[in-house]
Amino acid sequence: MISERERIAQKIRSIGKGEKAVIEGRLTKDLQRIESEAYRKAQAVRGKADAESFDIYAKAMKRDPKFYE
Repeated sequence: MISERERIAQKIRSIGKGEKAVIEGRLTKDLQRIESEAYRKAQAVRGKADAESFDIYAKAMKRDPKFYE
């Protein structure tokens, strides 16, 4: 009877470990997707900000080139 209960408990633990692996796999996949999207958005914002700052510098240099010499 004890060995039967141990066998059932082991089976339940095994099923639980399998479910844990599935959940952790989904979690990892979702986390990577979220981080990738956030990185893409950050790079887009950084690129736009760089473009705007270069435009401002170019306009300022165009207005007064001697100031930058």
